[in-house]
Amino acid sequence: MKERTLFVSDMDGTLLNSQSELSPSTIERLNTLINDKGVLFTVATARTPATATILMKDVKSNIPYILMTGAALWDPQQSCFSNVRTMSNEAVEQILEVFAKHHVAPFVYRRHGNTLIVHHSHNMTEREKAFMEPRVQTPLKQLRLCDKIAAHDVDEAMLVFSLGPYPAMDAINKELRERGVACSPACYYDIDDSAQGILDIYAPDTNKASAIKRLANELGATRIVVFGDNRNDLSMMRIADHSVAVANAYDEVKAQADEVIGCNDDDAVVKWIEDNSQTDCSNFKWPVI
Repeated sequence: MKERTLFVSDMDGTLLNSQSELSPSTIERLNTLINDKGVLFTVATARTPATATILMKDVKSNIPYILMTGAALWDPQQSCFSNVRTMSNEAVEQILEVFAKHHVAPFVYRRHGNTLIVHHSHNMTEREKAFMEPRVQTPLKQLRLCDKIAAHDVDEAMLVFSLGPYPAMDAINKELRERGVACSPACYYDIDDSAQGILDIYAPDTNKASAIKRLANELGATRIVVFGDNRNDLSMMRIADHSVAVANAYDEVKAQADEVIGCNDDDAVVKWIEDNSQTDCSNFKWPVI
């Protein structure tokens, strides 16, 4: 019996090219792998459904996307969340206290059906505006501005998010860990400017690795292969049977990977899968969960 391999790729800097797009070649070849050869393929990304679904709209996926660094599974066929992880109000209150101490106003995401409501103060930086405004012009994400965010205003928060100079983001990340706040913070580099950082804070034990293991178990996959480029890909690289970094990955990611391939602008991920995929899943259908 052939191995049932689950292939999981990060999006930005890995599957997407430098224009943050899927190339026509990657789309065509992924569809051949998924629909003609039965390859089990999905993405694991920090992106939310608002942008991930648009970027993946031409890929005929048949298994859930791992979104928000593992806080959500999204069913691309039904266009809905199939699983979400949320934080306690107590944890959110402690997180907001740490941000206030560092004079940083975060974005707080909560789920309302299949839409994400994003709360933030009125005083966004220019960089925050440039990041957020294009992302809230979809039915799947709405921005709500207020004078001050309180934990009771954001019941069942899925994500607390911030972006800014990497040292400032990492300082908040480290303090949350030192205080033992019940959350999973992840600080990583902005792929467009390594001096800038992104801080994602989720429910405890939320990361790409745990979501991939759960999905692999649901699928009956016997082998996991992952592709990445950034620090938030390290957890999934540690649990994979084979981990692959693209040539443009950060050095610490390359050091963790079992193999380094071409860069994201050369369709390197889909090329590797074409050369290394063996599957017995040609008739696979994702079970309802």
